[in-house]
Amino acid sequence: LNPNHCEWAFVTCKDEGHVAEISFPRFGNGLVGTIPTQLGELTKLEGVYLYSNYLTGPIPSQLFELSNLEGIGLSFNELTGTIPSQLGRLASLEFFTATHNNLTATIPTQP
Repeated sequence: LNPNHCEWAFVTCKDEGHVAEISFPRFGNGLVGTIPTQLGELTKLEGVYLYSNYLTGPIPSQLFELSNLEGIGLSFNELTGTIPSQLGRLASLEFFTATHNNLTATIPTQP
């Protein structure tokens, strides 16, 4: 990310400029395309909320490798594929919603 990413709308930073949350308003912003795998590089990310857009493709498994992730909101998009099994390994995760998509499989649980 560029040095001004903490000034972007819908981005919350903390801990010396690390992105902690990406949160778009509940009723969408017309986002189109896939969820970038690069979100997995945001090691301090605690929440990603991309409700009600036109996001397609699978949920990137890189998202579920973020140990600080507490919340994921992906409902009302056009996502396809399965829910990555890594979801069950996120000990910090308190909230996950991906309703109204075209996802298959059951939500994994923690081991």
